[in-house]
Amino acid sequence: MADRLDPGARVYAEALNAAATEAGRVAQVGDDLAALMDVLASNVALLRALVNPELPREAKRRILSQIMQDADPLTRNA
Repeated sequence: MADRLDPGARVYAEALNAAATEAGRVAQVGDDLAALMDVLASNVALLRALVNPELPREAKRRILSQIMQDADPLTRNA
C-alpha cells in the first residue's frame, strides 16, 4: 500500500509516523487510523460526503472531529 501513496500524502504520513514514534504512541495512532478506516469502509454515505468537493472544508472538518473525538491528539491533529 505504501507504494501507492500520493507523494504529498507520503510526506504527511512520514511526519505523523515520526511524531508518533518520538512520542512513543505509534500503536495508539495506528489503532486510531485503523478505526477511522473501518468507519469509512462501513459507511459509504460518510465516505462520499468527505470526498464530495461541494461539501465545504469546514463541514468535513467538523465531521471528522466528531468521528475522531476519542482519538489520540496526534491522530486528531493529523
